[in-house]
Amino acid sequence: MTLRSHRRTSLLVFALSGAVLFSTCADRLTLNVDEGIYLDGALRVKNAEVPYRDFVLVHGPGSPWMYGAMFREFGVSLKSARLPLIFEIAAATAAVFFLTANLTTVPFAAGTTFVFFVFETRDAAMIALNHRWDSGALAFLALAAAYAALRRASRPLAFLAGVLAASAAWFTPTLGLVLATIAVWLLAWRECRTLLPPFVAGVAAVSMVCVAILAAQGALVPMIHTYVWAGTSYSAVNHVPYGFAGTGYIKAGSDLGVIGWIFYSVLLIAIMTPAVLPIVTWLAWVAYFAVRRADPQKEKPLLLLIAGSVAVLASTYPRWDIAHLLYVTPMFYVLAGAFVHRVSSPKSLSIVFGLMAFISVLVLAPRLSMNSRPIRTAVGIVRIDADDQPLLAMLLERVAPGESLFVFPYFPTVYFVTGGINPTRYSWIYPAMMGASEEAGLIKDLAAHPPKWILYEDIPIELYLKHWPSTDPSKLRMESVEQFIRANYRIVQKLSHRLGEFVLLERNGV
Repeated sequence: MTLRSHRRTSLLVFALSGAVLFSTCADRLTLNVDEGIYLDGALRVKNAEVPYRDFVLVHGPGSPWMYGAMFREFGVSLKSARLPLIFEIAAATAAVFFLTANLTTVPFAAGTTFVFFVFETRDAAMIALNHRWDSGALAFLALAAAYAALRRASRPLAFLAGVLAASAAWFTPTLGLVLATIAVWLLAWRECRTLLPPFVAGVAAVSMVCVAILAAQGALVPMIHTYVWAGTSYSAVNHVPYGFAGTGYIKAGSDLGVIGWIFYSVLLIAIMTPAVLPIVTWLAWVAYFAVRRADPQKEKPLLLLIAGSVAVLASTYPRWDIAHLLYVTPMFYVLAGAFVHRVSSPKSLSIVFGLMAFISVLVLAPRLSMNSRPIRTAVGIVRIDADDQPLLAMLLERVAPGESLFVFPYFPTVYFVTGGINPTRYSWIYPAMMGASEEAGLIKDLAAHPPKWILYEDIPIELYLKHWPSTDPSKLRMESVEQFIRANYRIVQKLSHRLGEFVLLERNGV
């Protein structure tokens, strides 16, 4: 089959995976604590606030711009916010099929794509807004477009690769590594240099538009200051060992029987795949080229994908834990599939397919058994797990849309579902990352516009260290904020929840 016929089938894969995701995830709220950063940022953009200038943002402006545009175009709802995410994952799934089909066969590509889709979307809590989903998908699509451009010597596809690579960097700056990798690759191979000008033109077109918008809004200099700050404050706190997955996995399986351990072991395979698959894939291809001594000239498109895989994984540093590696794994399914297909006999391929199909079904089973219930929020009806309903109900019964609300320290999704108005510049608070000047700015905002409500969570230091092991424990309390809360607010309700102990407070005299 040709690239054109693979493209048509890829569109079908895109449509099918998008339909599955929309029907299962579009309105399902999993209380992913990070998702609220993007939902709150999108609301601020919709309401004419400007990233960096009017509210704090530590990544590229792409996510709040995109989600804010969705709210303006389709209204404020979880479904409209999730549409780009669904599109991105569906597009990445289609690109996995497209690349794998070009490197192997259509049936093999279909099997590889199914395994990828199941593993990539196995955790419903991860199907939530995140700039890493946005940039990871765009970078992967940029590499797919660059691969197709090399195969067809196509300048329009090279231009598209430049547009996608630059867009990825404007969502997550470190994914500029992919942009640089493609550019160096086109420059290094003489016969590919005719594709470099259109690629650079695509990069320039996106970047000039973004710079112009930021400059017109007075946000370009604040963005540069933010990037300088993030290079030290963010990186130091977020550094984790490669493949970091938290703790407690052995303890979680300690009471399981034999059958339970079989299922649990399969689940652990799925959990660890984002960390293990890249290393295994690279070692496999190094061994292949060392033994087979393949001609690099004939393998240029494949070698581009391998180089790109190094760039996308490196972009997750310093937080290259399991969750962040998940966002950049699509390329590794392609490369792993291509390797297995090259070195395996037809009989062994059947065995591999059977084993992966069995594992995929086991991984998929928990998703099919999940039960969620509808609940009306300030942004429409969402579906939520029964265990999470009491927390959401407590907030919705007390906090009316439009009332001032401050969430401390870290659960910005609450702003979105309640319609509460955050009086500060901060959608999220992380004490150890924020210095004295940020704490002073936060107190200034709170004192100038004291919120009616505060949702407070007393997060144990041990829990912080479980997720951010490089954190300095002595910096995990913002005493001035704690004092402000104690002096001006009274407890209205307390609730124990799987995410912690929550306290809803109301301002004195209200």
